[in-house]
Amino acid sequence: MTYLIFGIVAAFLYCIASLTGLTYNTINILVYYLLIPLSWTFMGDSILRFRIPWLTIAYALLWIGIFVLTYGHFQTWCDWAFMKSVDFLLWFKHIGWNYYVASVYICVWLPLIIYVVLSGILIWMNPNACNWKPWVIGIATIIIVGWMIEFSVMKFGVKLEPTYKQTDNTYTLSSKESRQIEKDTNGMNEDDIAKYAVKYTVRKLDFSFGESENIDKNMGNCKDYAALCVAVANHTYNANGLKARASHSVGTIKLFGAEMGKTVSRWLGSQSLAELFRDHDFVTITTSSKTYHLDPSVKEFTGYDLKTIEK
Repeated sequence: MTYLIFGIVAAFLYCIASLTGLTYNTINILVYYLLIPLSWTFMGDSILRFRIPWLTIAYALLWIGIFVLTYGHFQTWCDWAFMKSVDFLLWFKHIGWNYYVASVYICVWLPLIIYVVLSGILIWMNPNACNWKPWVIGIATIIIVGWMIEFSVMKFGVKLEPTYKQTDNTYTLSSKESRQIEKDTNGMNEDDIAKYAVKYTVRKLDFSFGESENIDKNMGNCKDYAALCVAVANHTYNANGLKARASHSVGTIKLFGAEMGKTVSRWLGSQSLAELFRDHDFVTITTSSKTYHLDPSVKEFTGYDLKTIEK
């Protein structure tokens, strides 16, 4: 459900950006730092029963000041504020939340909780103002159905399709890393080793949308995630005397048979999203009985173990 919510919210914001001519970053800042908090101040003024809406006026004056001080470079300021917000959300990886989970918890559930609390106080102050039971039933139904849709899409609709093998981007494990990996994986079978390699990669790296990074700095894009995962898997297969092998594949992510980047960019009018999914790097595991593909960077972002078995 978390990732479906993220996708719906992101699509909604992209659509607003396309309709208004503003950037996605600017819309995010205006929605989450201006419109939503301004609605809270309005509700707060109603709860406090001020004759003059002081909270709303004060917050509006704060934003008027921001508009004045950033005149001529407001979009640049929004880009800066957006990236600081991203850094803040990435920090939650330290408590086990990936970027998508943190985004939904902080940017969707937390505002909804605040709305529920403020609305509850207003209803308590005026209990005859509305009938809240249909709303509760409707929201619960949406959550349950949404979770079922998300699970079905990730389980049956998203597939990895390799185009060619990547051979010029390899990673060499340090002796310390090798010893720890051997200790952790002693006696594991082929599939458990593949799962361990993905988890190790996600635990070691933080995702970067830029060019290939230095893995030793614990940063990387999908190419680095695949390279590290392959190194871990192959070292572990050798250490355990197994014939299975991992290889670095480049290809596309398909959504119900359609290339995800082209599909999403067509829906939202964003060519940058198509670039994000083009030439995507992942890992191919070949055993004596089967060949399948795993994606550590998708695991990083969504928490799902995306696995595509070749027929």
